[in-house]
Order: sequence, then C-alpha cells, then structure tokens
Amino acid sequence: MPGERTAFEPQITELAPLWRTSLDDYVNEISFSPNGDLLAAADASGGISIVSLEDGKLRGKWQAHQLGTLKVQWSRSGKYLASGGQDAKMIVYDSKDFSRVAEMSLRRGWIENLLWHRKDDLLLAACGKQVKLYSFDGHLIQDFVEQKSTISDLVWHPQIPDMFATSGYSQATIWHVGQDSPRRTLAWKGSILKIDYSPNGKVLAAGCQDSSAHVWLLPGGSDLRMDGYATKVKELTWDSDSTFLASGGGPQAVIWDFSGKGPAGSKPEMLAGHDGFISVLKFAPSGLLLASGGLDGLIFIRDLSYLKKRKAQPAPWLVHHQEGAEVSCLNWRGALSLAAGYSDGTIAFFQIK
Repeated sequence: MPGERTAFEPQITELAPLWRTSLDDYVNEISFSPNGDLLAAADASGGISIVSLEDGKLRGKWQAHQLGTLKVQWSRSGKYLASGGQDAKMIVYDSKDFSRVAEMSLRRGWIENLLWHRKDDLLLAACGKQVKLYSFDGHLIQDFVEQKSTISDLVWHPQIPDMFATSGYSQATIWHVGQDSPRRTLAWKGSILKIDYSPNGKVLAAGCQDSSAHVWLLPGGSDLRMDGYATKVKELTWDSDSTFLASGGGPQAVIWDFSGKGPAGSKPEMLAGHDGFISVLKFAPSGLLLASGGLDGLIFIRDLSYLKKRKAQPAPWLVHHQEGAEVSCLNWRGALSLAAGYSDGTIAFFQIK
C-alpha cells in the first residue's frame, strides 16, 4: 500500500514553454514525427493538426473522423501517419502530403488502441473485443480470436518484435503475430485499464479499476499487487532502465523501485505537488526525468536520479501551470523536449535545460 510522502522540501522552478498554439477542441493525443520536425495532434472534434516544432505554427489541418479522433501515430519509418476514431475507422496517410493511403473499418466501437509495429509498416489495432493487424495500405494480415471482454489497452513487447499484450476484464493476454489464438493468459480478478511492459521485458505492469496496481514477473508469471490508491489507476510509465515504475491513481506520483529484490514488502516514493488527480505520467525515453500532468492544469518535471543515491538532494522540480485547463496528454521528443496537450485545445512545447 502506498505510504506517506517522502519528507523533503523541493525547490520549485517555473518552466515557460518555447511556444504555445491553440486547436479547436480537447487534445486526445500528440505524436512526433521520427525526424523530430513535426507534431501531429488528434482532437475531440475529429480533426488532425500538423504543427511545426520549430515555431509552433500550423502546417496543416483536416477533418479525419466523425465525432472524435482518439489516436494519431507516425510509423517508425516516418512514411505514414495513422489515426483512429470514435467512428470505428482507421485511416493511413502518406506523410509527404497527407493524402489518404487506406481506410479500414472495424464494424463498430471506438478505436482507442492503435500501434505501429516496431520495425515494419504494419498497424495493430483493437476495437471492442477485436484485435487486427493491417499492412500500411489497408490489407488485413491477421484477424485474432475475439476476446470475451472489451480490450482496454494494447502494447508491443519491447524486446520481441512480433509479441504483444492486451488487457481487459479479468486478464492480460499475450499474443504473437502468426498465431490467431493467445499464447498466454495472465489471470486477475477485476478490470484492467492500462498495461505497460518494462523496457527489458521482464515485468508486465497493470493499472486496475479497483484502485490497485498489479505486476507480473516474467517469464515465470508470479505476481504482486499494490493497493491503497485514491482512485482507479490509469497512469503507468517505466524509466528506460526498468528500475522505476511510476503510477498515478491520485494526486501523488507513486514510484515503485524494481532494483535489487524489487518492490515486494517495500513502500514507494510518494511525490506530491498536484492539487488534483494526475491525468498523465511519462518518463523521458532516456534518463530519469518524469513528467506528470494533472486535472489541475499543472505539469511537473522531476529528476528522479536522487532515488538511486538515497543521501542525494533532489534537483529542483520544474513546474508549469495553465489556468482553467486539464493536462490531457504528454509526449517526449528525446530526453529534454516535452509537448503537452490540454482540454481547452492548447498545445505547449517545452525545452528542459
């Protein structure tokens, strides 16, 4: 169970964005082009916007989906951009001119989970109880066995290119491309909302509806439960070395240490600061910078290096506050650049010195 917040008084430094731009509606997701020049944003009115990272100016905008655009992702090659919406459709665009390459429909439901393959221009998507794998041009490569409950999350294995996991009610399921049926099922009584592999692939973490976090230690499958959160846990993120798992589920960032003997029987580090519940957590792709965004409009950026040296003093926390808007999404470009999306349609871009 999460314990009391670690006793220290952090120094606070205000962080100003390099630029700020405004879209028409709630920002559901932001994604960087692989070359780092552009940002794509999905909004709740069904639009996709392309923004220059150099100056924050709009380079293009179009209506992609009826109702809302929930997902937008660049392919690893950078050749394509894919979107998923509340209209149960996926659309693939050519990144040169953003013309449509393909459109796929998954009958009904919202496409909240959409991922490009880590090496190839293949697109994995979940909608309702379905999981499907497509080529970039819309050809259906594989239709996996339908699940018993709605799929809540989808994640590729970080070390095995063709393996992925899904989550839903009562279980996490491990799949492999080329096999229609699940390779393995990890049972858990309750509804799993979020899953995330540690970068070394040795732990699968889950955030649950019952105000708990759950982890499976792989390949054996032994598990741990961490409860006592204030609300359901929808925010999970690992640092790049698989040492720390940060979780939300309340106004504090809860940090579990997986070094040594792991978190069993230990208390986590509790990082206060937010006035409302945390809405998104994201470790930088390298190093130990952790960004948290909240329903209070606050963004904190904390360097957690001090956790590896218990007598070390934490570096000053960086903070930015936007009045009257919730932080809806965060994404890192490299280790020192961060973009944030807000409920009022704002996108802000920060550079950490």
